[in-house]
Amino acid sequence: MDALHIAKEAITLIKPLLAQGIDNLGDEAGNEFWPFIKSIFKSKNKEELISDIESKPEDESNFVKAQTHLQSILLDDPALTGQLKEKISRMKENGFFQKITGDKNNTIGTAQNSTIVINQQ
Repeated sequence: MDALHIAKEAITLIKPLLAQGIDNLGDEAGNEFWPFIKSIFKSKNKEELISDIESKPEDESNFVKAQTHLQSILLDDPALTGQLKEKISRMKENGFFQKITGDKNNTIGTAQNSTIVINQQ
């Protein structure tokens, strides 16, 4: 997996979690994954981007910027790329979930540990 795909996957993983609010992140995301990504941005003086993401998780443009910056950082640091790839794998193994949306963007279920639960309406 190259830097573009790893950056995209990392941001894709964290987006729905941050939408729930920082205080509601699960153990893996709250204690390890998001802080790891934040540390990457902090090391490159991107604290303002972190603040924007945390304060406005509904703003897609913040995530686009984050993905672009993360990709650039990963291209320059193969070791960091490997670390992030490993953390992404652990997130997926430990119960990563995403909202599944249907008609008119209403949440119709969740995908959890590769199991899709559909809620009838």
